[in-house]
Amino acid sequence: MKLSVILTDETLGKISILANKGHNMATIGKFLRISHRTLHRALEIAREELEKLDPDLDKPEVKLSQAIDLGNSTMELEMVDIVTSAASVMKDWKAAAWYLERKHKDTWSQKTEVENSGGSTVRIINDFDK
Repeated sequence: MKLSVILTDETLGKISILANKGHNMATIGKFLRISHRTLHRALEIAREELEKLDPDLDKPEVKLSQAIDLGNSTMELEMVDIVTSAASVMKDWKAAAWYLERKHKDTWSQKTEVENSGGSTVRIINDFDK
């Protein structure tokens, strides 16, 4: 079956909503009865199309890619809002620390180095003094 038949505007909307909720492509495909292989092939076609100087944004594969990107971006915005709200409004130090460790890794993340010299010696170094 052609992708233009499978990837209707209604289906693309569902894909965007499911991606927004954090579902992965395998789960989305199963739910919508679209094979994992078909979705991955469509995304590969979209990548190739979007690399062109004048991409065809009306191709169903490109619309699929855009629907997934929109859903993932929306979810990310919502999750960052939740974490930063927990840190600032609720004064949750764990949320603040989690955000800083991930957003500003060079400054705030815990550096752990594990060295294994032959099986029994493991040394962990925490570098907080940057």
